[in-house]
Amino acid sequence: MASQNILSNRPYRAARPSPHAYRLGSTRDDYYFRRGWRNEELERLLEEGEKTCMDPERRREIYVRKQRAIAEEVVNCFIQDPHRIIATRAGVEGLAVYPIYVLDLSNVSSE
Repeated sequence: MASQNILSNRPYRAARPSPHAYRLGSTRDDYYFRRGWRNEELERLLEEGEKTCMDPERRREIYVRKQRAIAEEVVNCFIQDPHRIIATRAGVEGLAVYPIYVLDLSNVSSE
């Protein structure tokens, strides 16, 4: 049974992004990402991405085109993320800030 295989052997990659997760809210008109904006090319790419998700190279190409469409039209501009305000004292080195909610301190050192 396929579901038993998934539950028992876990033959999946939880870290691999799936276009299906994005589509849960993206088709609603009141979805935060859509308020006042619509791009027909992006709509087409979203549909195509779902259909070709088994081909990693084609999927990558589609994702790159989707990201470019969003970036070129500056759909959202976040001016502050209060969870990412970081202050350090002089002499702290190796701190890298990434655009995700993880603070990696593995390379941080102090004089």
